[in-house]
Amino acid sequence: MTILRQSHWLRAPAWAPYLAAAIMGCGGGSETGPDPDADVIEYTLFDSTRLLAEDTLASLVEATPEGILRFEGTPAALADVAQLDVILAPASGAAPQGLLRLVTSVSQDGNGLVLETVRAPLQLAFRKLHLRFTRKVDETLQADPWVAVHRQALSYTGGYWPPGQYSDYPINGDGDIETPYDQVHIYGDVTAGFTYTVGIDIDWDKVAEIPSKVADCIAEALTLHFSCDPRDFLPEAVVFFSIDAGAKVSLALEGITFLPYAKELSLAEKTLPGFWLGPLYFEPSVEIVAKVEGEASAEFAISASADASAQAGVSISNISGVDVDAPTFDKNFGPPTVAATLTARGRIAAGPRLHVRLEGSAGPYASLFAFAEVKADADDDPCWTLEGGVEGDFGVDVVIPDLFGIGEIDLAEFGPLPYGIASTEIAHGSCQPRTAGPGDGQAGPPSQAAYANPDFTPWGTAYGGMSREFPYEGPGAQIEWTSLTPTIDGRFMLAGSNARTLAKLGTDGAPVWAERFIADHDWADTLIPDLLPSRVVPASDGGMLVLAYPYALLKLDSAGALQWSKRFDVSVYRQTWLRLTDAVGDGGDGYYVAGTYGQDLGDAVHDADGWVMRLDRHGAPVWSVRLDTPGQGDMIRAAFAFGDGVVVAGSTWSEDEVRWIPFVVRLDGDGQVVFQREVRIDDCNGGRVTGHIVSGQPTRDGDLIFAHTYEGQGYQSGLVRIEPDGAFAWASAFGTGEPNHLGPVLSAFAEIQAGGYVAAGRYSGAQTASDWWLSGLDALGRPTWSLRIGAEDVPATTGRDEDGYPALVPTNDGGLVIAGFGEADAYPDHAMLAMKVFAKDGTITFGAGAEMLREPLTLEVRNPCLSTEAAHFTVGTLDVPVVNLGVTVEQYGLQTRALTP
Repeated sequence: MTILRQSHWLRAPAWAPYLAAAIMGCGGGSETGPDPDADVIEYTLFDSTRLLAEDTLASLVEATPEGILRFEGTPAALADVAQLDVILAPASGAAPQGLLRLVTSVSQDGNGLVLETVRAPLQLAFRKLHLRFTRKVDETLQADPWVAVHRQALSYTGGYWPPGQYSDYPINGDGDIETPYDQVHIYGDVTAGFTYTVGIDIDWDKVAEIPSKVADCIAEALTLHFSCDPRDFLPEAVVFFSIDAGAKVSLALEGITFLPYAKELSLAEKTLPGFWLGPLYFEPSVEIVAKVEGEASAEFAISASADASAQAGVSISNISGVDVDAPTFDKNFGPPTVAATLTARGRIAAGPRLHVRLEGSAGPYASLFAFAEVKADADDDPCWTLEGGVEGDFGVDVVIPDLFGIGEIDLAEFGPLPYGIASTEIAHGSCQPRTAGPGDGQAGPPSQAAYANPDFTPWGTAYGGMSREFPYEGPGAQIEWTSLTPTIDGRFMLAGSNARTLAKLGTDGAPVWAERFIADHDWADTLIPDLLPSRVVPASDGGMLVLAYPYALLKLDSAGALQWSKRFDVSVYRQTWLRLTDAVGDGGDGYYVAGTYGQDLGDAVHDADGWVMRLDRHGAPVWSVRLDTPGQGDMIRAAFAFGDGVVVAGSTWSEDEVRWIPFVVRLDGDGQVVFQREVRIDDCNGGRVTGHIVSGQPTRDGDLIFAHTYEGQGYQSGLVRIEPDGAFAWASAFGTGEPNHLGPVLSAFAEIQAGGYVAAGRYSGAQTASDWWLSGLDALGRPTWSLRIGAEDVPATTGRDEDGYPALVPTNDGGLVIAGFGEADAYPDHAMLAMKVFAKDGTITFGAGAEMLREPLTLEVRNPCLSTEAAHFTVGTLDVPVVNLGVTVEQYGLQTRALTP
């Protein structure tokens, strides 16, 4: 796997236009038919460009995606072919989209000539090229079939450009379109037409053959020696691409969401007839695209119609950069309808996108979209406004693999390049009154009134079959947790370090669905084939990324359908030491992922290192760094986004001090360290104390705050607050004061809009079993009330009543959802459990026979004797291959038991 960093090889935007020119050279296009009077092509090939004739192509038996060309025998025209020659060829049976390839090696096998090639830039094939053509996409295509490429098929009926009725559910939490309160629905129709122009210009002036300095530099680059850059010696290549487009679109968007989302849907496409222009083959296609986005916690519905047209063009040069012509627009909107509650933003854009493709998959595109956007805020007057308009973009939707041996370049970074937006307010009005219903009880900060006077009935449920086993490990360096994550449709995902099942829970605790993820072999540590779903991260498209043990990534949509599964190819792993431990969105469509990595199962205390990555939306590393204290184990437990980067925290084993020392490291968006700090704790008498940071989050006013646990008169817990530059602000600590008690061991906390915090963790007193503890904390992290909640105690000889590692999420109605592991006679086997209590005081009433307790717990405020100082991690890259992982998804029926009346 190649992890790319910014370097002179990746200059932009000059690099993207250079490749755009290469893309245009050979490949796909489509249209209604050439107009010879409008076509212009003048070209001169270099002698090193081999334009293959029909008899030579007949001996080509294979052209692999990797660029290997195999011939039957050695064609006479290629008898003297050499490295750095360019192969230019029309379509054939072995290469249906033609060839424009640079030869990197020449050899023979038992059947004949074998050429290894990479994609060639046009400047190496043509000494001079001047090309321009215009094509029209219109009513002559009405008989051609459209192909639906999304799960909701399009239907087209009549018309000069048959209008397409589109319907899709880009967000659907349970996969059932008959349950409307967990989905977003888009629908409408599209009719469109295009006229487009493509031009390419290359001129080496009087140069008769490729200069030796260029050839030498390319040959050097192909051996991965980068003392020069071939692009520095190549002449200017200019690509011109323009459109004159029109679209008639009806737009409708309705639904309810509780997290931001943005999704682009390819609804249908049509590949148009390909054509040749000189030695170059073009094959355009038209795609119907819908883009939908929104945010906030509200229900909304909008509809509008638009008749729009636009003219725009772009000139792309590897020397001069990008120049966009000033676009012109015409637009006309029909009467809209809008319904919105509370605050909401919903936007839909739909229209055609024209691609001009190379080798059937690569090439530039231009789009025209009509859009409608509603913004609603109950505190504004007017409450809602509806805007509509026209927008478009140019771009390149291609990945060029391994050109000149420099690694994979994703040209999506070049686009989409907007060519302007013309918008206007269409209408405004009053919002509908807010009523109790599907918007209540979702994750989010409660108002002061909802926090003080919650209006819901607390509930509690146990779910059997969720865990592999109860995580009995103590609160040392072993890493255990519960993951409770709000979803875009207002529900909650439940997972954890020992979870065997991923479950989606409704706001009333009822399971929506549950799944297991099964590999084709057992894992050495767990001795089962199940991947253990550990963390869930909301994705920008409304789905979710799931971290799973061992070192696996699963991408699911909002209804739990598996979209892809990958695994980092790590040979040494251990569930309680070496694994991915936390993840968070990066503010765009990627992720930050953190964990621990090591080479020695038997000595993770000394061998494990921290591992932090930034991944793109496909799970590929953008960068990957290793935090190492030589000879000492470094365990990352928590990660959260902050500023343009990520903060990670955990503990380092100090061999000299014989204890675990908490640490905090802040990285920027490029993986560079902003600060690294140790959080050192003693017993206030100079004695050294072992401790851990177990979770963290940004504060509302821009600082960093963490939950810490340490050994001292029994286990103590508290909060520590750090400023954005790493400076210490304050810390709190509390405990029972009983040295033989294990707890409270803090595992999760949240800031409350009304002021202060709520915190939860694991507690063991004189009894043999452990329970949850739950506390309200003031603004300085000191307990204001505390409870012990869990299964009723039983004698040690009859079994264990264990509850541990709770996670928590506040809800907008003044509630607090808590979830964690459980093992007791009161629960089904291998249980996890969840409860919703009043956030202000933990109120919940258990049902008769539930065998549950809720009782006060006295916690005393302690002096944490805590300070921070510089940490000294060695920071380096960590290059671990990402491989596809075969996973079978099994639907699982959870056993449930109600714990409340």
